Amino acid sequence: MFGREYPFYNSCPLEAMNNNIFMEKGVFQTSLWRETLHSIADCVVIITDDHVEKLYGVSLKKDLEKCGFNVYCFTFPVGESSKTRKWKEHIENQMLQAALGRDICIISLGGGVVGDLAGFVASTYCRGVPFVSIPTTLLAQVDACIGGKVGVNTPWSKNSIGVFYHPCMMIIDPDFLLSLSPLEILNGIAEIVKYALVFSKDLLKKLEEHVSLYELIEPSYRIKKEIVEKDPFEKGIRRILNFGHTIGHAIETLSNYQISHGQAIAIGMLLEAHCSCQMNYLREEELFAIKALLEDYGFSLSLPQKLSKEEFFRIMKLDKKASSSMPRFVVLEDLGKVSPFDGSYCAPMDFPMLKEALQWFA
Repeated sequence: MFGREYPFYNSCPLEAMNNNIFMEKGVFQTSLWRETLHSIADCVVIITDDHVEKLYGVSLKKDLEKCGFNVYCFTFPVGESSKTRKWKEHIENQMLQAALGRDICIISLGGGVVGDLAGFVASTYCRGVPFVSIPTTLLAQVDACIGGKVGVNTPWSKNSIGVFYHPCMMIIDPDFLLSLSPLEILNGIAEIVKYALVFSKDLLKKLEEHVSLYELIEPSYRIKKEIVEKDPFEKGIRRILNFGHTIGHAIETLSNYQISHGQAIAIGMLLEAHCSCQMNYLREEELFAIKALLEDYGFSLSLPQKLSKEEFFRIMKLDKKASSSMPRFVVLEDLGKVSPFDGSYCAPMDFPMLKEALQWFA
């Protein structure tokens, strides 16, 4: 039941993974990372969704078995609606029924939903087992797989139950992006735009020049890695990575995830930029520059009429940055720069401010 000792066991620091990050076109098909995997465990559990299983899961299982691994594969229905405590329990029950102990390694194969759910399972199964992250979407490669946030949604809010738990190895292969739909690409682009607006005018310039996706992945990954290493548990500067998410997550929740993550975050960034203008931090011409960039990449900047302002504010009060039931948001003071607010990196948002932003947006 106890297996080998492993140095990255129980949520390794992100900087400890530097030698176990494989980031290159075509790296998924090489034996490099499989050799490292042998040093972690001989029994692996692939957790993926039923869509990615058909694309990559079946072949990965066969390849690992040929390399001498004992391999199990557990799946769940594709989509954000499966990122729940119910599906976490279902996967754990299957693992227990298979008599799997703590001498295993979990492989997360898929997008952000898979990474969050599989990582959460890894963090609690037998009090924690190592896991390997293989992100197959742009969103996961530039954002979700980096930083150790794993967890599930509840009917009350998104990502409200979870922990910080880092993978012990990551395989980032841009070739996975060839199988993505335009909507999935936009989900990742939204996070890249976020990095540019809160941290990097150089990345913003790349976006404006429409460089290739391959040229956007590494700088985005490096930005998040740098910020997470400074603030691993989101007590200060890491909060800037939530720009657009206070409102964006509320949109996702209220739409029952019918509005995609990228669309919701794009709208959230524009509305939070408007709030930054209301507070006299961001200039109006910069607000419209953000709007133009989002439209240039094809984001649909519209909300269903049925979403009520009162429900918006109620959901936002459950946001993880909220203080004393008052939602807080990241304030831009320039393109590529946020206001630090004495180290809190966020400011309160009251109902009149949200109402005015939504009226402007409409």
